[in-house]
Amino acid sequence: MTKRDRMAALISEFAAHRAETRAARLATMGSFLDKFTRQRSRRLSERAGRVNTWSLFRAQDAEEIHSAFLAWLLDARENHGAGGAFLKTFLDLSGLDARPDLPCHVRTEFAGQEAVVDILITRPHDFIIFVENKVWSEEGVGQLAREHRDMRRLGQALRVPDERQVGVFLTPAGLQPVTAADTKWRTLSYGD
Repeated sequence: MTKRDRMAALISEFAAHRAETRAARLATMGSFLDKFTRQRSRRLSERAGRVNTWSLFRAQDAEEIHSAFLAWLLDARENHGAGGAFLKTFLDLSGLDARPDLPCHVRTEFAGQEAVVDILITRPHDFIIFVENKVWSEEGVGQLAREHRDMRRLGQALRVPDERQVGVFLTPAGLQPVTAADTKWRTLSYGD
């Protein structure tokens, strides 16, 4: 074998080795990227349930902001584009059979004679929902009993039957109310 043949064989051997090494490196990198992508997707899906948009805006404890946002969602006339979808779900969770496509009034910080309720949803002659939204604060002394009496007075004024007047106690974890006395309040969690 000539010097030139040996050099050609060496170059050919080097090229084959280089191609093998490159293929192995690409396979390793591909495997790493596949594994990384799977783990990243898994971690993102695990963390997605824990995302707290409120904390981003430093409003996780701001009950009035939460109530204003909920009222905005529950008002079918607002510009969120969902129409009565949120209201329908909330009516169902509240145990009321009512048409979400008919106009109703939604407002925050409704002051009755004895108390202030966080959200009022009403349709005269049809239904009333008082929503007491508690982020982390405790109930005031006799708060829900006072709000219930205010709801009954408003119900009389708007000619809403007693069975169509619903108090909803809303908390992050769906806690039971303490100050409801002999009144009935539906408990809902933020998850609901």
